[in-house]
Amino acid sequence: MKNVPTIRELLGRKEVLIGAGHYIPHYDYTGLIASAGFDFIFLDAEHGSRGIESLAACVNAANVYGVPVIARAMDKTQGDIEQLLDIGASGVMMPAVETVEDAELLVRSARFGPKGDRGWNGMIRWNDYSGNPTTIRDTDTSIFVAALIETPLGHENLDEILRVEGIDAVMPGPGDLAVKMGVPVGSPEADELVFTAYEKIVKAGKIAWSGGGRGAKGGVPHIAAGARMINGASDGYMFRWMRTEFEAYQSELRANGYLSA
Repeated sequence: MKNVPTIRELLGRKEVLIGAGHYIPHYDYTGLIASAGFDFIFLDAEHGSRGIESLAACVNAANVYGVPVIARAMDKTQGDIEQLLDIGASGVMMPAVETVEDAELLVRSARFGPKGDRGWNGMIRWNDYSGNPTTIRDTDTSIFVAALIETPLGHENLDEILRVEGIDAVMPGPGDLAVKMGVPVGSPEADELVFTAYEKIVKAGKIAWSGGGRGAKGGVPHIAAGARMINGASDGYMFRWMRTEFEAYQSELRANGYLSA
């Protein structure tokens, strides 16, 4: 997209990229997040209420502020991945990558031929409606492709997955991993796999991406372990802050005798 830096360009300028998780897909929220100064927005098309029109509006709102969007696909299908790239996402993430076959499907879906199998239509958002076929090579170079490893099987196959060419970044997701292991989110058992994965990802020459460290101080160990991208906050934090402010107002008014309950 015009006037929107690629993720690779940003990685060339900064030691660490701080992104925001965007789970409530409305363009006004996107504008709030983008205007805060985050390096990128992680737009979730897997969970919550989302249609392709609302996701497209979110991408457009982020691009107004010059902020690139990496979108997590709803499912492990070529159609889902292509559609997110067609609406102008600067990158795409496949959820629950567990095998080499999953990783290869991700690359094929995100890249044009001959490296991939992505369908071409030049008269839509990703190509600035130009119809210019010469942008294909530039697009293949600029699109950021990420794999989310969030199951025990994915971690078992991580070494083989990392050998797949065309994947730029890998996120070892702690949440679903813990759930599938049957342990609490944030447990040492799941976190140990996450931190072991960082070492492997960096050694393989890929970008290690952290889903977040449960607060700014909690994020530092993830960066120290090799992560160069981190989801530093999310729109959920905005509503958590609002709730905290509401409760603080209630408490203060009660203390001054203006509220009885």
